[in-house]
Formats: sequence, C-alpha cells, structure tokens
Amino acid sequence: MPSSISRPDNEEICDFHKPKVNDLFIFTKAGAVIQKFDPERMKRLLGAATERCRLYILLGLNTGYTQIDIASLRRDQIVESSGEVFLVKKREKTSHQNDFKTQHYLWPETWELRRKNLGTKRPSG
Repeated sequence: MPSSISRPDNEEICDFHKPKVNDLFIFTKAGAVIQKFDPERMKRLLGAATERCRLYILLGLNTGYTQIDIASLRRDQIVESSGEVFLVKKREKTSHQNDFKTQHYLWPETWELRRKNLGTKRPSG
C-alpha cells in the first residue's frame, strides 16, 4: 500500500497513516490522545450554564450524541423500563444494513432537566 497519493508531477497530495493494532485487535489512530474533561472545569461549566444548556451538555456526556443527534431526538425515543429512563434510537446511517436499536440509560439529572425543559409527560414503558 502506498504511503501517499501523488500527482504525475510527483507532488504529494495526502499521506496515509497506517493505524496501529493493539493487543485486542482494535484499530487506533497513531498518536491519538484521549482527551479528558477536568472535573473542576466541568463543574464550573455546568454551574454557569442555563438549565436548558446544562441539559444539552449532559445529554452529550450521558449518551455520546453529537449536536445533530440531540437536535433530532423525538419524544417517542424516550422509554421507561423498570423505573429507569432510556433513550432508544435506531441508527439511521446504517439502517439499510441492520435493524438494531441503541439504548442509553439517562442519568436522573439528565432526565429531570429533559422533563422540565421539553415537556412534563413521563414516558410509558
């Protein structure tokens, strides 16, 4: 496999970086560093945010959803089961390949903020 793509005049267009394989056969980006949130900074951020903004921050932290995922959430995707509240969502990008749904447990604070800011109806399961 070439390490870069070149034009006929031999000017490199882009480099390929081979991913490293760790002991568990998971591909990782070479030199990738996992960014961690500083707990004190996160407390200040959440403390200074409005309730609605705190809801969006917690949804992102709680589920790993991006802005577009959060913006496209529907009320029918919130499900209660055995007293716990979950977001249940089918992945649209790969829906032609599979029919499974992802399920994310909502932290009590996330659910309470969601209920206060986006409606009062408790989901039925």
